Amino acid sequence: MDALLDLDRAAALALNGMSGGSFPDAVVGVLTYAGHGVVAFLLSFPVIIWRNKSGRIRALVACISAMAVGGLLVQAAKLAVPRPRPAADGVIEARINDLSGGLRTRSFPSGHAQTAFGAATVVLAESGAAAGAVAFGIALLVGLSRVYLGAHFPSDVLAGAFLGVVIGWLAVYIAGRMGKRGKSNVESSRSE
Repeated sequence: MDALLDLDRAAALALNGMSGGSFPDAVVGVLTYAGHGVVAFLLSFPVIIWRNKSGRIRALVACISAMAVGGLLVQAAKLAVPRPRPAADGVIEARINDLSGGLRTRSFPSGHAQTAFGAATVVLAESGAAAGAVAFGIALLVGLSRVYLGAHFPSDVLAGAFLGVVIGWLAVYIAGRMGKRGKSNVESSRSE
């Protein structure tokens, strides 16, 4: 376990060590907001509406559900796993360039990564491979930005990304099942 923590710390220091230039720091600081729930939804919404003509409501329900349920699970995990942020980790805190805005607690898992990867999963499922590839590219950049800024360890981001993908697929599946059930109820009421 210590070897994994050491690897996590080394990766965090390496990615965070690239920070320090005002222009890249500003760009990454803006990019990280693509993992904020409202921003992720606003980025996903037009793609889902434009690319998905037949199931827009179902797709929007899946996207909102993935972000909301994922957000709740992330907050529960943050309470259950009291991991400090890199800038408060006793081993590396003195070497972290903290651009996180002073975050110190509740590092695991990354909520920004969960949100970005959850939204990307819904975009992929509902809008196709091309839109999904772009969405996953943005999600990957969001995850990297969280480590670059000193807000998370890489394992926090990986856990958040995993949760996002799993919850995203579940949301798509459940919304699809509900859509089919609603469609069959409407068709049966028409035939009566």
